[in-house]
Amino acid sequence: MAEQEITATEIKDETLEEYYEQSIVPPFHRCYHIKPFNVVFSKNYPRHHQFIQDFEVFKDDVFVSTFPKSGTRWLQELIWCMRHKNGIEKAKSKDLDERVPHFELPFVMDSKSIEEDKSYLLNGINNLSRPRTLKTHLPFPMLPKGVQEKGAKIVYCYRNPRDTMLSLFNFMKLIQNYTGTMELYSDVFLKGLTPYYLPYFSQVLGYWNRRSQENLLVLCYEEMQKDLPSVVRKIASFLDIEMTDEEVLKLCHHTSFDQMKKNPHVNVLKGLKMYDGQYLNKGKVGQWKDHFSEELIQKFELFEREGLKGTDLEFVFEL
Repeated sequence: MAEQEITATEIKDETLEEYYEQSIVPPFHRCYHIKPFNVVFSKNYPRHHQFIQDFEVFKDDVFVSTFPKSGTRWLQELIWCMRHKNGIEKAKSKDLDERVPHFELPFVMDSKSIEEDKSYLLNGINNLSRPRTLKTHLPFPMLPKGVQEKGAKIVYCYRNPRDTMLSLFNFMKLIQNYTGTMELYSDVFLKGLTPYYLPYFSQVLGYWNRRSQENLLVLCYEEMQKDLPSVVRKIASFLDIEMTDEEVLKLCHHTSFDQMKKNPHVNVLKGLKMYDGQYLNKGKVGQWKDHFSEELIQKFELFEREGLKGTDLEFVFEL
């Protein structure tokens, strides 16, 4: 069977153009629809698709996957520390982005050449000592073929769309100097125009609907906030890691929000020379209630009803 053609078509939309005007968005960060995957991504993706698909995956690799701003760094730190002896102490001497690199990073940035991008994977990720833990926001169908062929494990975490959008809004004010309103940002989010990895439901349901697979564990961000020790034990069981109750509590303290926010190896933007700031904001569940107008709540309720139709996925909006 012939391989499907992978195409990138720039998104032309007045609302998105208004967003661009109120942000510092480099040309390479303009948004494109990638077909046939129905995802918003970089124009560079099609030329890298086959290389990503053929990337060598090992059975003991673990992919930490989320939609952006859904507990990614929290999960990265948790899993890396769990998978390494004396992980908490070792984590204090090396930045999280070096220990758990962002797998597809060069394909969302401005790349000078295909060879430069390949070098990131071949010389960067491949030089990591095993077992490797890798971060990704890729939709499930875009993961390397070897993930399924080798049975590498995936830990996926989703977050309710209201707090996700609010966190993205605050993040874009930081990294793209966005000066527009939350209402405008919510419009481009709900319409699936920006940021990368939208549409939201396409990404989340792509994992949720496969949650019965043996190599996939699906977690809920709000569940992590409510009872982190139970989630840590669930992850440990999935990854075949034995942990004592004392080790669980110690890891939960190390990865508590207050500790993570103070940790310079975790709460920092690396590799983004044009930006300066921190990743972590507040991380609380239900912050949307303090910021959403009644009109915006109604827009999200409609968005959620339509997106959840025919599924058994449910969101937690407050604790």
